[in-house]
Amino acid sequence: MTSSNLAVIQALHPTTLTHVLRQHWPQQPFEVTDFTADVLSHQGVTSHDTLFLLQGHALTEGTLQPWSLVLKTFEKLDAQQQSHDLWALTREYEAYHSNLLSNLPGPVRVPRAYALTERGDQRWLWLEYVRETTPTWTLETYAHAARQLGAFNGAYLTGTPLPDAPWLLRNLVEQWSTMFAPTSAWQAPLVRQFFPPDLQANVLRLWDERTVFYQALRSLPQVFSHFDFHRRNLLVRHEEIVAVDWAWCGHGAVGGDVVSLVGSTCMLGEWDVEEIEVLEGVVFEAYLEGLRIAGWRGDASVVRLGYAAWLALHFGLVGPTLTAVWTLEDRQVRATELFGGTPEELAGRWSVLTEFSLRRAEEARALLRIAQPYTDLR
Repeated sequence: MTSSNLAVIQALHPTTLTHVLRQHWPQQPFEVTDFTADVLSHQGVTSHDTLFLLQGHALTEGTLQPWSLVLKTFEKLDAQQQSHDLWALTREYEAYHSNLLSNLPGPVRVPRAYALTERGDQRWLWLEYVRETTPTWTLETYAHAARQLGAFNGAYLTGTPLPDAPWLLRNLVEQWSTMFAPTSAWQAPLVRQFFPPDLQANVLRLWDERTVFYQALRSLPQVFSHFDFHRRNLLVRHEEIVAVDWAWCGHGAVGGDVVSLVGSTCMLGEWDVEEIEVLEGVVFEAYLEGLRIAGWRGDASVVRLGYAAWLALHFGLVGPTLTAVWTLEDRQVRATELFGGTPEELAGRWSVLTEFSLRRAEEARALLRIAQPYTDLR
């Protein structure tokens, strides 16, 4: 895929990069002598023309030293966009600009920011290039990531105050499930083939009940969340989990942040969806361990409700529409690049994920019948 930003970046003068890098190494004489720039990844659903890897050499104290960094570009919001909208992706820039991401309680880490600049109608975020030391993940790697996420979320249940800014997401699952509402997807050929009538009926039942699920999630303990915490956004650096792409960060119910580590990882094809229960079992238990490590001693059923209700809404409702959209003929090349597999394979994968998520909806209904004051689901 051709990048419109890449040519602009490749034409930058080395002094621009010298200025950026000197902000990170202010005590050293540092002059960039050469550099290359390329698209970092073609697997970003929203970042195919916004994420770049720059590498080169710099002269410092008479010797050439290699350097590398990541540049992420954002379009400024137009007049119709609100900073709290789901697709207001400048949220990540704001999170760095406000120093929010520089002061997280841990143990989840973020790439360091070297500089934040503006160029025309864009904002540019210059970041540390994190080299992963464990590129192949095992089930234990997922457990480690979930444990770290639990400790991170748990800090906001044990004394760390929730950040407060108008651009933080506070209703992600509501925006997401409404944007990909299942009401008009059923005529797509592959949706008809892979989403049989009983599955369609269960999807539409959840759609009718969605406001009760939204209310339940809003009433649970809230934590600061990444909200896109899946395999492609996570890098293992020795024992650290470094999370990238904080464009959806905000407030949400405890348990909600772990949904992506299960659901999105399978949706993207990073874990076999037929083995999703294995992944879920390990990840959820490790997440609970992380909450305990943070000092939280609350009821695990509260966390399970947050997880189950969020998973149901996030994947149980949107599977038909995602299938209809991404199996259109003019999107199939891009869909294969992003998700892997033929249109039929994607439809099959997402129907399995939908059915699994709807089973979690049934679990959430049972938890809601136990919890007060939620008594309107039978």
